[in-house]
Amino acid sequence: MKKLKEAESTGETYGLRPPETFFGIDVWAQNTDMPGPPRVTFPPEGGGGTNTGLALGVLAEAGFSTAIFGPAWTHERKLLPSDLGCDCREGFPHQTREYVGSPIVSHAREFPAGSAHFFETDFNGAFQRVADSEAQSVKHIRPMLGSQAPLPHLLPMSVPAWEQASIGPPTRVLYGSLPDEPPGGLIVNTKVIGVDEKTVPFESLGSHSPRGTHYRLCLFKLNMLADGSLAVTIRFICLEARTKLESGFYMGYNIPDSEKLCYIHVEISSPRPNQVQDKTIMVSFPTTHSRLVEFGVYGLCLIEDPEPLALCRIFHLIIKPRNRVQSSWTIDCLRVTERGSHPNQDKKLTWKWSGSNDPGPTRLPWSKTTGPFSYFDVMVGGKELGRAHHAEFPIRNEDFNGGKGDGVEVVIRGRLFGGSEVASLPTMLSMGEAGVA
Repeated sequence: MKKLKEAESTGETYGLRPPETFFGIDVWAQNTDMPGPPRVTFPPEGGGGTNTGLALGVLAEAGFSTAIFGPAWTHERKLLPSDLGCDCREGFPHQTREYVGSPIVSHAREFPAGSAHFFETDFNGAFQRVADSEAQSVKHIRPMLGSQAPLPHLLPMSVPAWEQASIGPPTRVLYGSLPDEPPGGLIVNTKVIGVDEKTVPFESLGSHSPRGTHYRLCLFKLNMLADGSLAVTIRFICLEARTKLESGFYMGYNIPDSEKLCYIHVEISSPRPNQVQDKTIMVSFPTTHSRLVEFGVYGLCLIEDPEPLALCRIFHLIIKPRNRVQSSWTIDCLRVTERGSHPNQDKKLTWKWSGSNDPGPTRLPWSKTTGPFSYFDVMVGGKELGRAHHAEFPIRNEDFNGGKGDGVEVVIRGRLFGGSEVASLPTMLSMGEAGVA
């Protein structure tokens, strides 16, 4: 393309190689009717937005780097109706097979999730569907960006790969979905393709394998110790399946001085359908200096019952030290504070935490803001107001019965890195007791 050649020539003039040259992509670049020069998109028709990945693919193939402006567009557009029409492809919904097969993240540089000693996720996404308290019907979607957890390594199968697989001999695939309604978690599904398969689904797919072999859905890329000092704990539910299908969790270990991975499969034995289970697996590999680099779900390929099957729903995954020093933490000094002296300003609920300030041999994360705590849940009058990632939370008069009476009971629940909870003693507070911070 002309602009790529111009960029390469300009880069040579200033001693810049293509990877050191960044193309700026404006995800919002559809508004050509604004004052000033029109914004140019790629593709020219229907570029930007969710089709940004198409431009990234062209730049990546040419060896150039990319800087993206406005990537939150993809979150904000999640609020649009699923059947919204798309001008770039008349008659099709806004989710087109082109960008589904070319997401932005497929061109991004990957880094291992977590640390060498700790990883945790509860699969919370950026948004949650909120039901009306009276009618119990879904009314709106609430942004939860501050509560988003590390999400699985799920990439959709490319259109050519899907088409090739769907016309070949029948084979089973694993794919995952992240519902934005309670009880949340990650749902792992399986289906057979190659049996009159004509459409490309909008799910994220794992690997597919010939009949009789293991097939895997990688959830997370890691780089963790595999010397027996760590353990994986998974909370999940086995869902009903209409076929006998061996499945479970797998761990992928690298082999020193080799590019090969070795896989260990842990079958879900005697599953109890629709009952929450906790399973703990030791992270240990007999080869010295091996590392845990993958964690995911596997199935043993059976080509029967081509209908999609839901295998399991995973609620929580944590990898942490097996033997760690137990520390004692407390949450206290709850009070209502106000900033400055203006009578109509916002007030905040504040608290303090105390205990050992040294993360020491626990090898768990430590925050400069919240110390050993991952977050705090704020309970006022028996109602959960929200989640805080700092030792304060904005409050309103209506949260405290309109600021009248003797006050309401306040409890702060802190979630420690590693899974434990610490709760403050119930404290009676009222808006009228606010002090100036």
